[in-house]
Amino acid sequence: LIVDETADLQAAAADAVRSAYGFQGQKCSACSRLILVDEIHDELVRRIVELTSELVVCDPARRDTDLGPLTTRGQRDIVAAHVADAIARGAKVLTGGEMPDGTGFFYPPTVLLAPPEDSSIMCEETLGPVIPVVVVESTERAILLANDCDYALTASGWTKSADVAGRLMQGLQAGVVTINDVLY
Repeated sequence: LIVDETADLQAAAADAVRSAYGFQGQKCSACSRLILVDEIHDELVRRIVELTSELVVCDPARRDTDLGPLTTRGQRDIVAAHVADAIARGAKVLTGGEMPDGTGFFYPPTVLLAPPEDSSIMCEETLGPVIPVVVVESTERAILLANDCDYALTASGWTKSADVAGRLMQGLQAGVVTINDVLY
């Protein structure tokens, strides 16, 4: 998910959170990397952390649950390993990031800032409730970074610029590219 400086930041934050954490992030179309153009990152990251911190992680049978457990211990171990790798290599944890005690394969919704571009969380499918956030200097750099991976079922661009929307639709190498929405 790429967000430029003209985007509706409230809508982009809400959709990024909904996409990244829906089904505990265990879907191929989840927002698995958030790439922001530098001018807007402080406000957008603050809002994403705020929305993430409001999520309720508990028994999925309860009505107030936003996120339940991951499907398997193995999947939770992958998520934990990807997060640990990013942290060890310099990413900053803004919320979450630690495996909880107790039963079940729960993992907290996590926001990481500035994981290295070659870290496992940026290069491999994590399929868990994590939003790695990378800040770049331009839309062109965002497109290059978005295309620098082996998976690309979906991509989303957030902008009010028709020119930027066109560049995103032409430049992003994904099966589906949406503009100002994460659903297709």
